[in-house]
Amino acid sequence: MPRDVDSPDESCAQARVESSTAPRWRVRVAQAADADAIARVHHACWVETYTGLVPEEFWQRGTLESRQRMWTAILGTPAAPRDPQDERAIVAEVVPASGVADIVGFALAGPARPDDMTRTTVAERQLSALYLLKTHHGTGIGQALLDAALPDTASIQLGVVEDNPRAVAFYTRNGFVPDGARGRLDWFGGLTEIRMVRAAR
Repeated sequence: MPRDVDSPDESCAQARVESSTAPRWRVRVAQAADADAIARVHHACWVETYTGLVPEEFWQRGTLESRQRMWTAILGTPAAPRDPQDERAIVAEVVPASGVADIVGFALAGPARPDDMTRTTVAERQLSALYLLKTHHGTGIGQALLDAALPDTASIQLGVVEDNPRAVAFYTRNGFVPDGARGRLDWFGGLTEIRMVRAAR
């Protein structure tokens, strides 16, 4: 699947947008206490995006509990937070008039790792995941997540499901191009993944 942690900075932690018709939102660095909420969003986005593309039996493995285990491994727990080292997890949250923030999307990036297609790396950094609930598509939140997660000074690679044209178009608008690598994701219902790369700016 599409797979930098500097210390949180104020520009990331307090970025927000307001308008007369939409609730406020902000992006910030994820904390250990966010693990369960991110897992719920991750699972919900998978269901929204991949239902009909993966066989029904996939959902016996692609469960909310599996996402909870993943995010606890990445972020730790409030009692024992994990040092993210060079990995960067960003969340987007909507802040309604009540003031109770609700996580609606996330991005995860870090050092490039060998991918599922060629077992190689072709960049310095890697976007491992970026998901946003459909109700918030077109709001600018996805762009803010990408910008917060990825540095302009590094080359970036990512993997994206070929049958997800919205995601492919989003990354294309942000300067990513397919490099020809592709492969079948047997663990993900046999979907085809393509690799996209962006040169350092």
